[in-house]
Amino acid sequence: MKLYTEEQLTRYLLDEGIMELSDLANNLVPCIQLPSDEEIQKESNNEYQEQKQSYENSVEMFPIDFANYLEVGFIEGAKWMRDKIRIQGR
Repeated sequence: MKLYTEEQLTRYLLDEGIMELSDLANNLVPCIQLPSDEEIQKESNNEYQEQKQSYENSVEMFPIDFANYLEVGFIEGAKWMRDKIRIQGR
């Protein structure tokens, strides 16, 4: 099996007159769906809920809520990566 880049396929379809540019743009289907801010937040809540509960039930109290920092890091990291993918896709 041979793999071709989107650019190679686009060039071929346009050069061969198989498709017009407007048709090509309308028929492209994204390979991945990037998450919205709400989806990132929801996933973060799901992932770190157990850690938050563990922190709240801890016998030894820590001066810092590590679970909160992990959640914030997850959210910011996911948004950063999503935005980098969007920029590269333009």
